[in-house]
Amino acid sequence: MKEKPLSSSGSTVGKGSLEQPVLSTSHRDRGTGSSLHRLFSSCGNRVYSLVAVREALKVLPELEELNLSWNSKVGGNLPLILQTLQEGSKIQTLELVDCTLTSEDGVFVGQLLPRLQNLEVLDLSINRNIGGSLSSIAHGLKSTSNLKVLKLHSCGLSQKSVKLLDAAFRYLCELRTLDLSCNKELGGGFEDTTGLATLEHLEGLDLRQCSLTADDVLSLTQVIPLLASLQELDLSANKEMGSYSENLLSRLRFLPVLKSLIISNCALESETFTALDTNHEYK
Repeated sequence: MKEKPLSSSGSTVGKGSLEQPVLSTSHRDRGTGSSLHRLFSSCGNRVYSLVAVREALKVLPELEELNLSWNSKVGGNLPLILQTLQEGSKIQTLELVDCTLTSEDGVFVGQLLPRLQNLEVLDLSINRNIGGSLSSIAHGLKSTSNLKVLKLHSCGLSQKSVKLLDAAFRYLCELRTLDLSCNKELGGGFEDTTGLATLEHLEGLDLRQCSLTADDVLSLTQVIPLLASLQELDLSANKEMGSYSENLLSRLRFLPVLKSLIISNCALESETFTALDTNHEYK
């Protein structure tokens, strides 16, 4: 029977109470063939709970979804937990949101990704220390050709990070959702980027609160109209783009399926509204 998600988020079980339930439930599932639901409600603050997760993964070869989000002790211990995942793993979803991941953890993620050939969803959001290891992560992403969702919200990304990711985008032909929001040091990184334009199936692009500059807007003006599948675009809270957004917004008419445009708190000027009105006339 198909395995169901393995989750370590939540807080319904007391701290340090998980090791034996994790292992015994795993063995019981294997012996009876019953489907796996949610083994972990909280990893607490004890390392041996994380070891229990690692041991559980050894006996769950059919696992497709692993969510360790909001467990601060995962940070610094990620290799300990996930080292048992081997090439050919059936993991399709890996979520590590707000796990206090270190730069070393980020390097490990980059090394792990080539083993996860079935990966479709990767969420590393709210791990502000992994920006320095983006080189490793971006290199690993080149091996995840089935990836559909990539979320790097608030990960301490920089201008250099954009360049590294842009080189990886060419290998992510199936990507549908890209979230780079709330990385305030990204500003200036989109100048002369071309890889983004290769994401022909991209449906959602979130660049809110990224300190986009005039050069970024100029580059995005050339790239975004090429994303014919784009349905949702969020550029909000980029206050410097207001004076330079007219051309970008006027070219949104080339996005035939765009359903949601968020440009709040962008210091828009009157010319911008004229550009939007022009889009309406082309509908």
